[in-house]
Amino acid sequence: MIDIREYEERIGELEIALEEIAAFGSAYIRGEKKEAADVPALQGLLDTYRTQLDAAIRQPVTLDRCRRMIYLCHEAMETVLAGKEYEMEGMKLTRASLPDIKALLNYWETEKTRLETGERKGVMVYRGVNFDD
Repeated sequence: MIDIREYEERIGELEIALEEIAAFGSAYIRGEKKEAADVPALQGLLDTYRTQLDAAIRQPVTLDRCRRMIYLCHEAMETVLAGKEYEMEGMKLTRASLPDIKALLNYWETEKTRLETGERKGVMVYRGVNFDD
């Protein structure tokens, strides 16, 4: 399964290739030469990636996903603290990424708690009306 970051990278590659074909008549994508005749296929692939990216972004948050991400965050912190590089969902993390990992861990722990307690996401707004006057 391709993750969100991979979809974004592939969409970027295709957009650049389409621009290069329009400007220069050809482009290279992952070592393959593409020309004007390939534009419809490339545009179709670009549309497919955009649709799949949208579906991946809209994927509901589940307890299993929260647990998996929490596990990955802990694993990333251990690896990074040991002075090694860690790759998580297409991101290369180093010691400098520690604050980002902690923020991500906090987010997933909050989401997990929200799902377990049945809290709704967002801000609740109430309107009060005074009938005494």
